[in-house]
Amino acid sequence: MGGRAFDCVKPINIDELYKVWPRIYDDLILLGCSNIQTTGSTFRKQTMGDIDVAVEHNYELLLQRAIEKFGQFGVRRIGKHTISINWNNYVQVDIIVGKPNLITWTHFGPSNLLGVQHSSQFKGTIRHILMSAILYEKTCQYFLKNNEDYRHCYQFDIEEGIYETFQTKFGTRNNRLKKWKTLKRKLQCWNPQQICDFIFTDKNVSYQDIYTFEELFFALKKTSKSSSYFKEKQYQQIIDSFIRDIEINIQEKPLRIASSQEEAYKVLEQLKNIING
Repeated sequence: MGGRAFDCVKPINIDELYKVWPRIYDDLILLGCSNIQTTGSTFRKQTMGDIDVAVEHNYELLLQRAIEKFGQFGVRRIGKHTISINWNNYVQVDIIVGKPNLITWTHFGPSNLLGVQHSSQFKGTIRHILMSAILYEKTCQYFLKNNEDYRHCYQFDIEEGIYETFQTKFGTRNNRLKKWKTLKRKLQCWNPQQICDFIFTDKNVSYQDIYTFEELFFALKKTSKSSSYFKEKQYQQIIDSFIRDIEINIQEKPLRIASSQEEAYKVLEQLKNIING
């Protein structure tokens, strides 16, 4: 989740991970972490680029303690929730601070191992893009006064939950901004089931059933045929928005979709085949 933050570490296979995990867990306890849960693709793939864990802690205090234990050059601050650690020059450990019950769901890494629950051929990012497209459609239905200067919308923060957000394109000097600036935001829900209930208004979808893109897509498709909320027109708008966002990511951040831009275009075709199938 922190990418390759250290050049000296290497990927780890699942057999090696089972051997070193008790020592990593003990170190996390020594740092003061609680409610420690693995997330991402950790323990779910034959080979993993790093180890992802969700914990409860004070972010700044954890950062300070990690630097004291692993050194200034063995720790990286990644955004406002993640701390990457060079664990003994052996493997990278990404610690995500927040609500582990939410993070293990939103950061879930689908497995490509046979027989593992919630397997998928697509990266977890693709599920996030579809969920954001659903929220965008909900925004269009509820907040019709949005324009090119101001918008009132729902946004999905994968570390914190769904926010009702007020944004502007004007800076403090009344200058025009290239990107939206958030004026204020209010947390609507963070519990995985509450998020599902918020997205699927009929409350007939369990968060345990939508860990992958495929599961979320088929839940959306089923709901669009039976729900009073997502009708055929809204469903098609969601799909159009989703495909458009995938295409933008392929151009700007292809590694969010696949291992290369060429592979990302192949993923796009696979997604279209599932949607149109």
